[in-house]
Amino acid sequence: MPLRVVLGVLATALVVQAARILSVLPPDFPAPDYVVRPRLVLANRLSVSHSVLVIEAGPDAQLDPTVNVPAQFVTLQATSAYSWNWPTVNQTVGGKQQIIHGGKVLGGSTAINGMIWSRGTKAQYDAIEALGNPGWNWRNLQKRVYQYVPFTLFKGFVKAAANLFGLEKGVDLCSGNPNSATQNIFSLHPTNTTLGPLNERSYAAEAYLHPIAPGSTHRGLTVLSGHQVTRIVWKPELDADGKKVAEGVEYAPGVLGVRRQVKARKEVIVSAGAIMTPHVLQLSGVGNPSILYRFNVPLAVNLSSVGTGLQDQPLTTFFFIFNPALATNADFTTLTDGPGEGAIAYPTIKQLLGSTDAAKAVQSLRARAQARAEKVVARGAWSSVEGLKEMYHKQADLIEINTPVVEFSMFFTPLSQGLLGGIMWLLLPQTRGSVQLASEDPFTYPRVDPAYLDDPFDLNIQTVAAQNVRKLFNSPSLSPFWVSELSPGELALPPNSTYAQYEQFVKSSYAPVYHPVGSCPMLPRAKGGCVSPKLKLYGTKNVRVVGMSSLL
Repeated sequence: MPLRVVLGVLATALVVQAARILSVLPPDFPAPDYVVRPRLVLANRLSVSHSVLVIEAGPDAQLDPTVNVPAQFVTLQATSAYSWNWPTVNQTVGGKQQIIHGGKVLGGSTAINGMIWSRGTKAQYDAIEALGNPGWNWRNLQKRVYQYVPFTLFKGFVKAAANLFGLEKGVDLCSGNPNSATQNIFSLHPTNTTLGPLNERSYAAEAYLHPIAPGSTHRGLTVLSGHQVTRIVWKPELDADGKKVAEGVEYAPGVLGVRRQVKARKEVIVSAGAIMTPHVLQLSGVGNPSILYRFNVPLAVNLSSVGTGLQDQPLTTFFFIFNPALATNADFTTLTDGPGEGAIAYPTIKQLLGSTDAAKAVQSLRARAQARAEKVVARGAWSSVEGLKEMYHKQADLIEINTPVVEFSMFFTPLSQGLLGGIMWLLLPQTRGSVQLASEDPFTYPRVDPAYLDDPFDLNIQTVAAQNVRKLFNSPSLSPFWVSELSPGELALPPNSTYAQYEQFVKSSYAPVYHPVGSCPMLPRAKGGCVSPKLKLYGTKNVRVVGMSSLL
């Protein structure tokens, strides 16, 4: 499959191709060319000229207002049956188990997320290519994506962040240089309803599946909902190059459900996100032999990089009580269907720490690269010291050339709740975690360890950023919008708190951002890679891994 098709997962042009959404496959269902677990954008594009079966563990939620109404996204993540709710192991920093939400619904996490998006810096995309992935660069990415229109809210936050960090205002977040303070970009579209014009969530199923002709018997694209892929089914013989050949997949509706198989005439594409992709691969016998043997899973491909390199970002939140005098202001009363967040800022390490401390921090990253890589490999979160060391040096280069290191964002809850929130998170974590098999039962969640804040650099950036949230909200351009701080509150964290007190607050209160990536790294195999630049799973002839699990 050429790179232009693989990168098509990032494209936004809708292909109208007949589709079926089924809850059970008929006995005479013909073997499709591709079995995808599950990636609707990719499946949509492949189905132009191939037959494709998508297997999704969750339901189709196209008629559910909690998905379609943007303001419901917090409820979706916290309580909905549309989320996987993966528990982590107790974390070294903070000592608590965390819960990572991910979409268990047609459309995946695009159906439950906060709808905010932007792109990284040009240098970050080019670094992916420099680490050994030809074609994965900014120029090729730009050919395959285009921009949405921003949805606006508070200009006060933009002004406050620009003044505090010396940021430009209003820079295009998709330009390849997001170092600015600006209003958010949201995946929304205006819709005319019986209640008048409203904003609705735009997500993968709504954009790439639901518009496709319902009820058609065309075999181009078929979706099986409510079923989970339990493993890849392999042919007993290797190909001429000694590689494993996938015959199809096994799937079931639940732990007590009947397990069935479906064949794939060409390829199996695993695209289940950074948590479930390595889980499926390990259940299929692809991974670290010592882990697989522990659960009596026969070894198909010895590939210890599966499940390594997991990254997620830690979130720190402040809540402020909204000024009730503004409750009748049209800027707020018209936003009841909106997602809440309205402005964002991306400072660099120099803008956050100052030039002197920033230089010391980058120097420390380079000096500790070998020791940090050895530590991560020793706990099974990477498979090559030299490969991870090279990546650490590349990250240090990116940080030094002014790639943003932290995200600040402000959100406004519906007037019935009356809260403003200031949130921030580390953008370039140095920590690497892992996803490991915890049972031979495919319906038992894997062992997830993101190792949040388990590097001094990460903890320092998060702590200094937390100190700056209050500076933002106490600025003249933001302070009129709130009357008191609700959380953590001045009693729990006094205004004159020391760095050590802020650090303790961060350790005890952080939560996941739910942006897991990197558990099946796209790198040369000798560097700790799991998939090639064509997203082909090493050691196999016809299995690809597509999605955030392969990004670094």
